[in-house]
Amino acid sequence: MNDCLAIQDKKEETFLYRIFISHPELNASAVARRMGISQSLMSQYISGIKKPSQEREALIVNTIKDIGKELTMIV
Repeated sequence: MNDCLAIQDKKEETFLYRIFISHPELNASAVARRMGISQSLMSQYISGIKKPSQEREALIVNTIKDIGKELTMIV
């Protein structure tokens, strides 16, 4: 019986969750600060508690890409 409840309570992994879990070197709090949004809101987006608009999700992804571009420019 508990197994059934556990399966029902499991949330679907969000796109942002998959990005951050597959790249543990990313710091969600630092990305949020860089974007000027609260760290708790970013956590809610990643966990699926809140769903970002398409524009906000694109902004988060583009911010992460910008960080990657900046890292590749280090000599």
